[in-house]
Amino acid sequence: MITISLYRFFQEGSGDVETDYDRISQLTYLDQVFCEALRLFPPVVLFVTREAAEDAQLGQYHIPAGTNVQIPVWQIHHDPNLWPDPYRFDPDRYNFEIRYFNILQCSSFLGIVVY
Repeated sequence: MITISLYRFFQEGSGDVETDYDRISQLTYLDQVFCEALRLFPPVVLFVTREAAEDAQLGQYHIPAGTNVQIPVWQIHHDPNLWPDPYRFDPDRYNFEIRYFNILQCSSFLGIVVY
């Protein structure tokens, strides 16, 4: 399906269409495919560590400035509470017209490790 969608995109218009940045930026389905592939197979699978630049309150946790915060990337990307059927490849998760993933679900995720 992905290949067919891309083939049709490039066959639109004249047969000799130059591929440039503007044309590639119209490949919204390809962008959805990349986003879903990176969700399923993130390049960083353990933890991403960041230092809090300022004091923050995340749910019941107070995070003082200078604290190292670890974010469990793999666990977030495969959490069934955030992603329906998290191990299924579904680029339509990123289709803003029919999107069923609520980005606010991610902001409510509190499974972080604070040191």
